[in-house]
Amino acid sequence: MLRGVADVDEGGSRGEAAHRRQRQRAGQRRGLERVLARLRQAADTGHADLFPSDPERQPRHQVGYEYIFNHYRQAINGQSGAIQYLPRNGQTDQIQLADVGTFADLGNGWQPGYDDNTMFSIFAQDRWSPAAKLTLTFGARFGHQRPHYEQGTRNPILADVFPKMTVPERTILSRSNIAPRIGLAYDLFGNGKTAVKLFYGRYYAIYANNFTALNPGGANYRTYRFLDQNHNGVYDGPGELARSSRQAAAAARRSTRT
Repeated sequence: MLRGVADVDEGGSRGEAAHRRQRQRAGQRRGLERVLARLRQAADTGHADLFPSDPERQPRHQVGYEYIFNHYRQAINGQSGAIQYLPRNGQTDQIQLADVGTFADLGNGWQPGYDDNTMFSIFAQDRWSPAAKLTLTFGARFGHQRPHYEQGTRNPILADVFPKMTVPERTILSRSNIAPRIGLAYDLFGNGKTAVKLFYGRYYAIYANNFTALNPGGANYRTYRFLDQNHNGVYDGPGELARSSRQAAAAARRSTRT
């Protein structure tokens, strides 16, 4: 993750700049005194908030950027094998097959296509005090997300059910948005201790790895009715597979639409 923030000072004459530096140094001294006082409070009571919210310490103008790359190394590694029997009512009449290679070949003979999400944003914020007791905050954030998956190589143990192939990397979608922020703080008594605050902001969800099901190089399963014609309780090949009732219903609907 890469992040940067810049506090933008207000322009003015050389004398004003010197005056600002004096105010900044005075503010730093006050800040140090507050921290020392809270350290003494912590020693006396066992608890102190060293960095409470302090509007005087917040920059008036702020701009920044953020870059985040999320990489999700989540996949079936084949260690449990490619076959899972699903007993129901005391009978093993369903079977689930997984599109995996052998565990020993993971990373060499086959490789899952991992899910990624790339995010970038820039933001700006400004505080303005039109009156002594009133502070307004305005801001906006531009964000961009691109969920995608990496190239994957499939070399399945059950090659008679799952195809052997290389799945190229692909961007699932690309989205940009603008999120506004607005806030109001009113110092009720003018002593900096009691304030009424109202804030509004729009936030957009992070896609993360929510599109895993769309990744053909990721985790792939198929569930069938297990016929087991020779009654040995072991999967012997595709001849012992039949569509489940749900699969048959879905195929019937597709055939009706076509």
